[in-house]
Amino acid sequence: MHSTVETAIEKINEFHLLNKDDLSSLMNMNQELQRTYQVNQIWRSETEMRYSVLNDVKFPTPSSKYWQSVREQSVFYQELINLAFQYEKELGKKELLLIELDEIDKTTKKGMALTRIKNCDIKQKEFELYNMTLHAKDRIRELKLWEKIKKEQLQKDPNINIDDFSAHHLEMYENRWKTEMQMAQMTNNPETYKNSKSNLETLQNDISEDIVN
Repeated sequence: MHSTVETAIEKINEFHLLNKDDLSSLMNMNQELQRTYQVNQIWRSETEMRYSVLNDVKFPTPSSKYWQSVREQSVFYQELINLAFQYEKELGKKELLLIELDEIDKTTKKGMALTRIKNCDIKQKEFELYNMTLHAKDRIRELKLWEKIKKEQLQKDPNINIDDFSAHHLEMYENRWKTEMQMAQMTNNPETYKNSKSNLETLQNDISEDIVN
């Protein structure tokens, strides 16, 4: 069975979409294009997750990293469920296209043209479905990585409250605003320093007055 990339190249060749030189260049890259299509990463890498999303300034504690991982993982899980529903719908649409193809009178010129269009619609739908399987696979990859990171944070701090999202907020924001103040001083950023200092002082005053704990 031909891959979707092979089918696409065959169609490009069949319909003379490219000139001879461009088509030759494409054919020379055929195998590599198929490989990159298969291995292309859709969502974030583990490095991006750890150091771009869960950086120590925004999420300075194991608890804050754990709960942000929960949030990220939950979003991907919801999107995976939505993708499963959408995949089922698209399968139904493909079935309808096949039925419509069978119902076309292929003995007339109009029927032959409609058949050509419908066959193209079916191939395009197959390409969409295959893309959805790649998206689903990469969502599973990121779900597994978020689960790995969650477990790491629990190992660092077994006392993380995994049932109460807000339990870690005081510690997280206190550490975060202290770090932001230090960085603002180092980079000569008075606006950030002022905002972080104001937030921190408000928090510390509420703690001292036992308004929050």
